Amino acid sequence: MKKFRYFAVLFILCFFCKSNLYAFVPDSANLINFMLKKKGSCGSYFSAANSSIFSFDGDNIFEAEIDLYYSCSGYFRANWKSSFSSMIYMESTTKAMTLHGEEIVSEKPSKYFLFKDIFWLYNYNDFLSHLEKRGCKVSDVRFDKTDGKICYVIGKINQDSLKDQAELWIDKETFLPYFYNLVFEGKKSSFKFKNYFKTGSLFYPGIIEIYINDVLTRKIDSKVLNSSFKPGSNDFFIVDKFLKLYKKSDSGFEDELPVMSDSIGKIFE
Repeated sequence: MKKFRYFAVLFILCFFCKSNLYAFVPDSANLINFMLKKKGSCGSYFSAANSSIFSFDGDNIFEAEIDLYYSCSGYFRANWKSSFSSMIYMESTTKAMTLHGEEIVSEKPSKYFLFKDIFWLYNYNDFLSHLEKRGCKVSDVRFDKTDGKICYVIGKINQDSLKDQAELWIDKETFLPYFYNLVFEGKKSSFKFKNYFKTGSLFYPGIIEIYINDVLTRKIDSKVLNSSFKPGSNDFFIVDKFLKLYKKSDSGFEDELPVMSDSIGKIFE
């Protein structure tokens, strides 16, 4: 009987120790540092050129080419192109611009490209500051689960509020970003990062899913990462230079990426 009680007490102690271990959540500083180290070391720039972007419009799926360029100090550029149209999107930590054809159609950050927040800053203080700028309460850290993955979550979205908010989900097993969820300028944008691959010392998602108001609207498929990319000119990332070169449009463009396809109705695999 005494032996049974001994094993029973031992089992209960082990159970609670295991539960407490699972419940331990690192603080945001450690989580972000682990995540940045896991993403790898960025020298100055890198690119995911010749990527494919798929647009979902009802039952139709359209494909175009997109080149993504990152400066690891906080500059981003995307060149979106097809045989009959083109668009350039540029953003720094202070300014943004969308060039459609030969006209500047917006000077606001695009909700479609907010995913770059997670990949363009590799300095801890800069990354933390930018999360806070997006309305992320970095002191709020928890465990949560999505798509069968257990994640550490920094920040929390209040579904009843339209103020700027953000939360970053970090895969507990890999320490890589998995889900970035925001309320930005009153609208919901969220991004899932899947199929990571490694080039040099950098990890990058092969698939980026873009959700607007919880609906999958775009999907970027990247096969190649150039970790030694260098811009062809000093003005490549400079928003102000482009603002001076092109005229502003009065077309009423409202942050909607154009559907551009050479193969309308292509079935996406």
